[in-house]
Amino acid sequence: MNNLNIDVLTQVSEWLKAGCRVCLVTVVQTWGASPRPTGSLLAVNIDTRKQIGSVSGGCIESHLIEQLYTLESVNNTGSIPPFLKRYGDADDALAFELPCGGVLELVIEPLSAHDIHHFDELLTYLTQNHRVYRG
Repeated sequence: MNNLNIDVLTQVSEWLKAGCRVCLVTVVQTWGASPRPTGSLLAVNIDTRKQIGSVSGGCIESHLIEQLYTLESVNNTGSIPPFLKRYGDADDALAFELPCGGVLELVIEPLSAHDIHHFDELLTYLTQNHRVYRG
């Protein structure tokens, strides 16, 4: 049985091969209690509005995904720049009510067809139980 991150990366590869615009969201740091550990992944298909994975167990996904769609529609180039987003800080804690009381820092990466080889190679290593480091 695959873990959720392998399922996410497999879907990312399939979406990229189909020519879709995809954003990969990764938990890069947490403070306090966290609903999902560092390294957890969420992928969002901007074209089909589908998603796979989780970065918060459902607490902030809908807000984040709506933000991605808004950024994509506002940006006339049809792309989203990479960015960091933090949830659970004093201002966000009230709006998003992270049940764990922790803080999540996420990196959001727009992907394109140029990334297909990278994800296929990453999947090969992971399915062979090799450790990988994405820097």
